[in-house]
This record gives sequence, C-alpha cells and structure tokens, in this order.
Amino acid sequence: MNAVLADARVGFCAKLVFLTLFEAGYLKARVDANSIGKEQWVQENVLRFLMQNALSSIIPSLIVVLIFSWINWSQLKVSVGADIWLASALLLGGVRLFHYYRYVQPDNGLSIHQWLVSYRILALLSGLVYGFMTVLFFKGASTPLQVLTMFIVVGMPAAAVGTHAVDRYTFRLFMLAIIIPSAVVLYLTGDPTYRVVAFLITIFTFVMDRSARQSATSIRDNFNMTFEMSYRATHDPLVGLFNREELEHQFELRAPRSKKAIAMMFVDLDNFKPLNDTLGHQAGDDALIKVAGIIKHAIRSDDIAARLGGDEFCVILFIHDETDVMAIANRICEDVANLKFPEQYGGLSTSIGVSYNTHTQVSFSRLMRVADMACYESKESGRNQVTLLQYGVDA
Repeated sequence: MNAVLADARVGFCAKLVFLTLFEAGYLKARVDANSIGKEQWVQENVLRFLMQNALSSIIPSLIVVLIFSWINWSQLKVSVGADIWLASALLLGGVRLFHYYRYVQPDNGLSIHQWLVSYRILALLSGLVYGFMTVLFFKGASTPLQVLTMFIVVGMPAAAVGTHAVDRYTFRLFMLAIIIPSAVVLYLTGDPTYRVVAFLITIFTFVMDRSARQSATSIRDNFNMTFEMSYRATHDPLVGLFNREELEHQFELRAPRSKKAIAMMFVDLDNFKPLNDTLGHQAGDDALIKVAGIIKHAIRSDDIAARLGGDEFCVILFIHDETDVMAIANRICEDVANLKFPEQYGGLSTSIGVSYNTHTQVSFSRLMRVADMACYESKESGRNQVTLLQYGVDA
C-alpha cells in the first residue's frame, strides 16, 4: 500500500511540474518548421526542462558550499586539499552559470546533443564536489558536522529528482558521483555504525533511482502527448506537411527576420480528378503522399512546405535570387511528371506559380495572391510548367 501511494505521489508531482512549466509558456513553442521527429522534439524539451531548472540547482548548490565552508573555516585555513575543494566548487558554479547564460542566448551555437552532453558533464562534476566533501571533511569531524555532511549527501540526490530526473544520465551521474565516494569513505572507517550508514545510503541510491525513473516516465509521457497534440493541430494528417494555418504562422514568424529574398511556390496538380475517378480515392491519396515526398526531397532544410487542401501545395523559400526557386520548381515538375501509373490513367503533372519578392516586408495573403496568379498562367499556357511573377513588378 505504501509503495502504491509513493508511486502515486511521484506521478502527481511529475505532472504538477510539467503542467506548471506548460502554463508558464515553456512548452508552447510550435513544432519546428522542418517537421522534426518525435524523439528529437522530446530531446529538445528534455534539454529545456533541465535548463529551466538550472538556476534552481546552481544557486542552492553554491549556498550549500559557502555555508559548509564557513562552518569548516578552521580546516580550510590549514588544509590545502580543502582549499582546492572550495576553489573548485566556486569555479564550477561560475562555469555552470556561464553555461546557462550561453544557452539562453538566441544563437547559442551548439546542437541539442552537445548541450545535453555538456550538461551531463557539469552534473557529474557537481556531484563530485559533494562526494569529495565527504572524503575531505567527514573523518575526524564532530558528530554534528558528520550529521550535516550525511544530510547533504542524501539531500542533494533527493532534490535532484525534481531538477535532473527527466534525463536519466544526468541524474545518475550526479547521484553516483556523490554516493560512491561517500559510501567508500564510510565503509573504510571500519566502524560498524558507519558501515551500516554506508549500506543504507547504497539502498537509498536504488530508491532514488526508481523514483527518478517514475518521474521521468511521467514527464516524457506528457512530452509525447503534447507533441501529438501539436502535430495534429499544425500538420496535414495525410501527407505530413504543414497545414495552411501553420504555414502562415511560420511565414509571419520567420519572414520579418530573414535577410534573404522571399519566394512563394504555389503547386497545383493537373489531371488529379481523373486519377480519383479512374483509379479510386486510395490511388489519389497515394499520389498526394508521393507528391508531398517529392516536394520535401526537392526543397532545402530551411524552406517551409504545406498542403493547402485538395490537390494544392505551397512552399515558402528564403533565397538569394530567383534562379534558386526556379531550379527547385522545375525539379518538382519533372519528378511529378515521371511518376508511374497504370495505363488507363493518362498521368499526373503540376502547374506551378511562383511569386518572388526581394524584400521580406510583404504580407502572406498578397504573396499568395501573386503566386496563385502565376499558377493560373501556367495552367493557361499548357500546364506542366513553372511561371514566376515578381511581386510589385509583374503583379
């Protein structure tokens, strides 16, 4: 019964932390424009969760180190090892603060994996600070000081369940760096009482690891649920591209900050209705998925593709000149025309209209209107071709 209640408390606390961060706007960012996978998205949110709790981990750690050093000031004055420990602890605190500061900058320069690895290394070093605290100060200390040391050794991993548990590597590195040196020191004293304490904190390690796993599972389940909700709200369920609403959102988000010219590609399939009538709607759905794949393969990593509905697609491109978008549009035309179908169906092609603007201060609706006009010209001129109109010049 106690185990069930403990599991319930852990799950409740994990969900409470998650919901608090969600309400604060911490997980309200939309899915990346390039439709990143669920696992990468979860990793991004794991990193955000760790960094969101970084200051609440760093500041108390520094306070604990300073208070403990003040209590042991007499030993610090005569022990070189204790002086090195204090200097290392303060230096590490400064490095962790700088690490957090770099992360919150708009252009922090590292990948998600690199940030996670660096955070784990710093967590390991932070744990070693407390592990060596036992090595340096426990033996020969007064009973109240030994009690305080054990309280810190047990309390820091317990507190880390709330700040580090979402990433099992971070939590385990931090916890084991504290527990292992402490347990070894206690066992080597030869005192039966201390050896019992060493055994108990070893058992405590397994309890904390189990609690951390439960907390991480609850939080990651919520991450996955949020991803699914966000994905369904922003993506076309059939082809996996953005829907129109998210395309416009991404345009409004990125266009004002872009230093490149902007182009919008309006892609309309030719002869799509006869495909449905001749081969059936399943064949039509399969064709739409193949066309979406062609578009995703043709565009660059920073371009934004969407299905507007029916047989219409749209792509926003940030480019240096119009030759870039024409090359991509012609490639899409060729690849769609090369799709193979049964003989009773004449074949699929695309009419593409491109609106091009050298300035990014243009509205989404106006740019789409010009792209639609260009697409209409492609259809009137015989289909299966690309027409480009420069906004403000040709239309």
